[in-house]
Amino acid sequence: GAERMRIKTGGNVGIGTTDPSSELTISGSDGRPTIRLAGEKRGSDGNFADIYASNNAQDGEAQISFRRVGANDATEMLFYTSAAGGSMTEQVRIDSAGNVGIGTDNPANKLTITDGATPYTTANVLLQVKRNASNGNDDTSRASLMLANNSNGFNIAYGGTTDRLRFIDGGNNEVVTFKNG
Repeated sequence: GAERMRIKTGGNVGIGTTDPSSELTISGSDGRPTIRLAGEKRGSDGNFADIYASNNAQDGEAQISFRRVGANDATEMLFYTSAAGGSMTEQVRIDSAGNVGIGTDNPANKLTITDGATPYTTANVLLQVKRNASNGNDDTSRASLMLANNSNGFNIAYGGTTDRLRFIDGGNNEVVTFKNG
């Protein structure tokens, strides 16, 4: 006999609450609401649940897809975004092994970050940062990691005009270099 759902006059919907404070407010009885999306598994490799979010028909959209991988019911989670009027572009993937890919749909390591370059499939690597560039310019053809605070930064970079590991200080000075070979 207890009220479980309410639609207020202004359109706000509450599930587990009689006073929804937003368009959809979900409140679990134990303080941890659960949302379950279930969908039909389409073929051996298809989406079975999608979540979409958009501002309006003219703006970009975001999507999270959950999809089945192969016949063993393993799942992947894919995050997409789009520019205004553009098609959806995959930005992040968490595969069935728990590998996370940013800029790749095939993460080869626990965390693979790339600007579109195909990741190396080297075993026993936890983090891979790869740039889609060949040697040529010290600034634009390097893959780098910056460690910084509000006043200065330090780069660890690979590549540039030659294959080398470089440590670059806050003044953009190469202070330590390990040449390949």
